[in-house]
Amino acid sequence: HDKYMSIVQGLTHFSYISLASTIRKLNINVKESRNFSSPVYTIMLDMVSRVVYQNPYLYYSIQKYNLETSNAREALIKESIYLSNLIEEGKEDDFVKSVVKSARHLDGYEDALARSDKAISMLTQKSNVLSKSIGKEVGLKHQHSENVHMGVVKEVSAKSVILETAGNDEICFKLSNVDIMSENEIFEWKKNNLKLEHFDLSVLFPSKCNEKYLLEMFKSIEPVIDVEIIDVYNGEQIDDSQTSYTFHYSLFDRKEKDYVEEFIEGIGGTIRQ
Repeated sequence: HDKYMSIVQGLTHFSYISLASTIRKLNINVKESRNFSSPVYTIMLDMVSRVVYQNPYLYYSIQKYNLETSNAREALIKESIYLSNLIEEGKEDDFVKSVVKSARHLDGYEDALARSDKAISMLTQKSNVLSKSIGKEVGLKHQHSENVHMGVVKEVSAKSVILETAGNDEICFKLSNVDIMSENEIFEWKKNNLKLEHFDLSVLFPSKCNEKYLLEMFKSIEPVIDVEIIDVYNGEQIDDSQTSYTFHYSLFDRKEKDYVEEFIEGIGGTIRQ
């Protein structure tokens, strides 16, 4: 158990931490480096960041108190020096043989390729979807904090997206850190988190209309969140061939009230003042 954990945790953490430390000591501008990066580099850098942003005391404890981890670190350092020397000494064949042997030992090439391709395609897919949404509102959910951000897409690159929020602030997000919300997810989030505008609307329709279908029609109006019929009236002021229906409905934006009324009049309803 200790030997396997020295690889699964110890060697993995130590490799990532060493890589982060090397990038720092080389004084590399990580943000700038992403402009030249491949999807593989982007994913690798995100994994390194994920490790080093967490508890360094825990990592030290893992390295210190599993004795097998010391052996793993020594083997890593020894192998790194060996491979580096092969390059410095121009021993291309020996270097290639070592890489090929390692590839055979790791095995599972097809599975590894499928998993990595999926991760890479997710980044590419996000970029493509958001590029087609420039100028439109989208919802992004942070993968770790699960915070939701709504805004209009201003700019998209292979690695990031800039949203303009309702307060006219521009916020940049790494694509690898966020998920694009579906229309239903955005609708439910708005419904549960935004203040809704409520209205009552009395409309004359032919008496033969079915209330069920009237409600379905009203619900189908794009800006409408919820709707119910709160009153049905047939009286002296109403022609016998017509019935007055009062709808209570809600919107996210009160400016959309005019659109709702135009829609109702467009299908033949007469709005009562």
